[in-house]
Amino acid sequence: TMAPSLSQQEDAAVARQRPGKRALASAASPSAASPSRPLKQTRMAASPLAKAKAKREAARELGEVDGYGPGSVRRVVVHNFMTYSDCWFEPGPRLNLLLGPNGSGKSTVVCALCIGLAASPKVLGRADNVRDFVKRGEVSGWVELFLQLPAPSSA
Repeated sequence: TMAPSLSQQEDAAVARQRPGKRALASAASPSAASPSRPLKQTRMAASPLAKAKAKREAARELGEVDGYGPGSVRRVVVHNFMTYSDCWFEPGPRLNLLLGPNGSGKSTVVCALCIGLAASPKVLGRADNVRDFVKRGEVSGWVELFLQLPAPSSA
């Protein structure tokens, strides 16, 4: 048996969301199928707007808001943290990459995320105390993270 394709899985998910409508229609009955000739499936026409709406509904059921799942980092703000005086950035909802030459602050961003999520400084292997992450010459510093909450239920 062959595993269903991604589009078949998506269509099945849409069909589960809207029980009154079928996303796939079989061209042959299951009893007419033979091992040498698999079922031919045809896709019912769906407008791009209907597909987008179905994707948004599926994402909302998973607790996503604007593509961000529950617990996703929406914004990072640092003040007097390691090499940064004041900085903020907003990661995207999917894969994010930190690229740059040596000494540009990539590890500082990772440290900010770990410290902001209450990890022990010892985990990072850079310092034994949170004080050591304050920028040189400054008395204090901080990291602030904004996390995505689950989407409110529509019920």
